[in-house]
Amino acid sequence: MRAFYESAEPGGDDAKHWTKAGSFSARQINSPEVRETLRNRCRFEVANNSMARGIVDTLADTLIGDGPRAQIADDESLSREDAQAVERAWNDWCDDINLWEKLRTGRKAKAHDGEIFFVRTTNQALGGITLDIVPVEAERVAHPRQVDRDPREVDGIRFDAAGNPSEYRVLRYHPDDNLLGIDVDEHDWVDAGDVIHYFTRDRAGSVRGIPDLTPALSGFVNLRRFTQAVIKSARTAASMSKVIQSDLPVDADGEIDSADPYDEIEIPENHALVLPEGWKLNGMKAEQPTTTFGEFRRHVANEIGRCLGMPVNLVLADSSQHNYASGKLDHATWFQKLRVDRQEVRTKILNRIFLWWLEEAQRTDVLPQAARRARPPIRPTWTWPTPQHADPSKEANAMKVRLETGVTTLVEECAALGHDWQDVLENRERVQRFASRLGITVAPNTPEARPPASPEGSGQGVNTREDDDE
Repeated sequence: MRAFYESAEPGGDDAKHWTKAGSFSARQINSPEVRETLRNRCRFEVANNSMARGIVDTLADTLIGDGPRAQIADDESLSREDAQAVERAWNDWCDDINLWEKLRTGRKAKAHDGEIFFVRTTNQALGGITLDIVPVEAERVAHPRQVDRDPREVDGIRFDAAGNPSEYRVLRYHPDDNLLGIDVDEHDWVDAGDVIHYFTRDRAGSVRGIPDLTPALSGFVNLRRFTQAVIKSARTAASMSKVIQSDLPVDADGEIDSADPYDEIEIPENHALVLPEGWKLNGMKAEQPTTTFGEFRRHVANEIGRCLGMPVNLVLADSSQHNYASGKLDHATWFQKLRVDRQEVRTKILNRIFLWWLEEAQRTDVLPQAARRARPPIRPTWTWPTPQHADPSKEANAMKVRLETGVTTLVEECAALGHDWQDVLENRERVQRFASRLGITVAPNTPEARPPASPEGSGQGVNTREDDDE
């Protein structure tokens, strides 16, 4: 017996389409030459295409934003005051080294370069905690001659017997830096424990990444070419205001006695014009852009955003063709993509950087005594920045229902909004105390009273509901 698959049959009408398909290994298909070509083309597109630039910026701004917040409220070995002291010390250090800017740069690099490396280093200019994180571009982690003589080394990464990265070959200078008198072969071997390699592993054997925008490159090219062709056609039609047409016969040489073909005639402004007999004055009919131009752009933009899980209204920054319900539904895939990306950033980057920082911070007087003696190491939970809801009143009512029915707690609701539930309660108590000292009564948060609905559904007391589509 043998299985029969039409797509596996040789020849056929689609044979030319599959000519480049082959059983390439992950290392071969992502060779240094291929990755360099993809990087250069993606960087060029992002630098010259407003849509590509907007997509990359939206990826970084939505994923990282102004930075996730570390919360240590669940650590039983620390008091509330000690936990807050650790959080403040961490936030201060993040500001000192511009950590969130570096992570946003890393997300952009993953989109148009395919990968980035964060290297742990020491910066004496920082003061108390000298730990620093340096982003390293993909070109600087490589064999200087692109020939891996060591079978354990793949594209500048040395692996141990178990297949785990053990060392990274980091070139001291970018291979294409315009610096005279330097040796581009100079490099340092950096222990894998001091390097974070941020990339997407699409195959089991992948050790280097390709740009996220790779499948969208052809869409960017087609969209730019089509747009430029439409603009050129429209510009040509706009620059030619009138066309003179003649019904006179053409002589044997293909010419008209009274005028030469394609002659340019200047028409006086705001004057009546008398044409010779047999001549007609017509306006140039503009055919571009056609009514399908916008729809074509929208379909291509949808195809471009699909490989990133980004809905078309985010790609175009235009929701004019969406109502509230459809716009929210289109974002379901986007939010799921964000959850996966944030889980990857949390486990691969944030947790490791926090442990690096804690290891050095516990040797200084930046942390309180209890935090310096904390064992096992303190592990924070991360609260990510959340976008503003399109309809805050509906979201607030939904939150109220969830809390009243007991399907959630203040901890989950505050985390979803990017807040610490303990900070919320402490701030509420602080406001009440300050208002009492001033003799001001703060009204409790009570739901607005509504009249009962009429049995017949009419008259005073009707309970109307606004549809999401309105």
